[in-house]
Amino acid sequence: APYEQLPLFARGGKIIPLSPIIDYTVQPTKGTLIVNLYTGSDAHFTLYEDDGVTLAYQQGVYAETAITMDWQPAKAQLTIHPVSGQAGLVPIRDWTVFLRGFRKGTVVSIGGETLPVTYDEATNTAVITLQEVRPDRGVQLDITHETALLHDNSDCRARILDRVTRAQNSQRDKAFLMEIADKLLRQAAQGRPIRPWDTGASDSPTLSGYVAEM
Repeated sequence: APYEQLPLFARGGKIIPLSPIIDYTVQPTKGTLIVNLYTGSDAHFTLYEDDGVTLAYQQGVYAETAITMDWQPAKAQLTIHPVSGQAGLVPIRDWTVFLRGFRKGTVVSIGGETLPVTYDEATNTAVITLQEVRPDRGVQLDITHETALLHDNSDCRARILDRVTRAQNSQRDKAFLMEIADKLLRQAAQGRPIRPWDTGASDSPTLSGYVAEM
């Protein structure tokens, strides 16, 4: 499967930055960074950068950018802090922020000015692009929703059914997957922890990827 379709487990409240794919460390890029922000709790990440070539980092020639999220159920604040250390190593760059697991209708603003938000209902993801963020200034985003930021997953079974229906597996495999899905949904509704060894995935190892995604 393409890498963008591989299942990934990320604990709520995690920040995962990504850069464009490059072939070597000093390959020029357009400078855009991607930040994946997973909803649910306060979060902190420190992005480290050096020149990628020399050993100057051993003498403290490197830069660090703190990325934090202060979380409340209907309001969060994402801050890309000013760079500490050697700010000259960090260019003025664009940031693309993926708010994973956020509810449709999420509003993002900077200093009271609302930003354009693209929402992907298939993945419950709100996407914002920040242009030309200066490393010495950073930026602070206010993220709000009129009821709650966290997607309620009330359509979870429908989305699983759609994915299983489109999978190129036998009807027997699909029925097995939906049995596991219903079991997981019942456990979640009862507030019971979902443990990998309780899913029944060991009965069909070839389907473990689907089970992990569910």
